[in-house]
Amino acid sequence: MGVIVKSGLIVALHFIVTLSLSINRNFGVLHFIGLYTSIALVCWLSYEISSTVYDLWLGHVLGRAVDFKKQGSWAVITGATDGIGLAYARELAKKGINICLISRTEEKLVRCAKAIEAECQVKTKIIQV
Repeated sequence: MGVIVKSGLIVALHFIVTLSLSINRNFGVLHFIGLYTSIALVCWLSYEISSTVYDLWLGHVLGRAVDFKKQGSWAVITGATDGIGLAYARELAKKGINICLISRTEEKLVRCAKAIEAECQVKTKIIQV
């Protein structure tokens, strides 16, 4: 979807600039640069808004969102006691996926596993490396 939208916006941008220049030939260089920049900004903003709407809403409505349960019932998360790893573990657990937590500190692993099990009612396994 992204490539088609971007190429369509580029063609529209070129068409609008060409049309504007053919209508008013008194444009100076600064007018041309300002027009081109303004149209590019509008096209970029339109693309960002449309891709966000697709990612957050339309993809789910059309049935093109990722169904994590079809991928399997377990997810393996490394670095699962802090930061991004912990965030991934929690988000996947909220979707009903069982979590295998891998990290270096056993105490943190046990604490995180208990918290995820209590919060999301999923199974967890821990592996200390």
